[in-house]
Amino acid sequence: MPYIPTPKDIRKKYNIHKDKPKTLIANRYKYYRKPQWIKLSSAYRMIHPLDELSILEDKVIPADDTHHIVSPFQQDNEILLTLLLYDTDNLCAVSKHTHGIIHTKYNELTNKQKQFLQQKTDYILNKYKDRGIHT
Repeated sequence: MPYIPTPKDIRKKYNIHKDKPKTLIANRYKYYRKPQWIKLSSAYRMIHPLDELSILEDKVIPADDTHHIVSPFQQDNEILLTLLLYDTDNLCAVSKHTHGIIHTKYNELTNKQKQFLQQKTDYILNKYKDRGIHT
């Protein structure tokens, strides 16, 4: 009988938080549990229902996760963290599988996918730099 991996199986395979301290993980999830984030993430995936990186490879895969291009949690400044967290230009709709690859096995992405992420990263960094905000 064919086996279809569930999101729980995928999370086990690509455990993106296994090497991080529990306090860091808890700090992230306090933001991800906020109604503002839940609504924004859901709305973004309504507008972008397919995995944006898989589309580049001519694959149609539903997006069930939202990835931050520039991590808000690598910022020292709470205001910058909040700006990056809720900036829709800083988001990318992805499947759980793709999200795991981005965080754990980046080299498995195709050159086209890496280029897409790099272009979005450059855009975000320039956007904030042009406004006098340094990330």
